[in-house]
Amino acid sequence: ALTFTKTFLKSSSGIYQPTYTLLNLAYNNGKPMEVQLNRQAFDMYFKTTPLLSADYDQMIKRAQDRNLSFTDEIGWTALMKYYNNYMVK
Repeated sequence: ALTFTKTFLKSSSGIYQPTYTLLNLAYNNGKPMEVQLNRQAFDMYFKTTPLLSADYDQMIKRAQDRNLSFTDEIGWTALMKYYNNYMVK
């Protein structure tokens, strides 16, 4: 399963900025991987392992069918929920 997390980190100017990570215990030695909220980051992440790559086309179709955005956390959250509920084998 994938865990999508939002945390706030304090920048050098003292402003808290959101940071997003994905955690997949079978990838990256079980360490969270920081992701940007954009299509390129989504594509890159879903091509990191053969298992994720096998589900990539169906995830893209889900995003298109549901008009989900790759540039906001609502879209990413919905896709991760879908992946965890229906795609995890």
